[in-house]
Amino acid sequence: MALTILALAIVACAGPAAGSGPLHLYSSVEDRTLNVEWRADLPSGAEVFLVVWHEADHTALNDSRELRVGMSSVSQQFDLRAWPAGRIHVELTFKPWAQTDLSVLAEVGESGEHLTGPQVKTDSDSQRYVATEQVVDLP
Repeated sequence: MALTILALAIVACAGPAAGSGPLHLYSSVEDRTLNVEWRADLPSGAEVFLVVWHEADHTALNDSRELRVGMSSVSQQFDLRAWPAGRIHVELTFKPWAQTDLSVLAEVGESGEHLTGPQVKTDSDSQRYVATEQVVDLP
């Protein structure tokens, strides 16, 4: 199986489905097009990473963007006509240690120590980050 990666960089999301915290994510599939809307309630200058991957063959699309003041939500579409049918994972992540903006680090902490809520996870190095995920079916 070949691993294909599409990398994207964005910051901000909207949607009711996945988001009881600073990341809000809504995903749907229509005519083999993945529609993703998301919003990030994070400090200006924060960078959020969006990863879309296929459960069966781990084909992936990645995106990250810098959050800007006044950026309320982002809508994206991904053409998945070349992908096989199956389950598609849509993940949105904010990792403080990947930030270059010092004002972001001052607010969330260098290791994410000021992050709270159900979306906060801790990695093996005790670094805290924020993540949310949705799974949609690709017919």
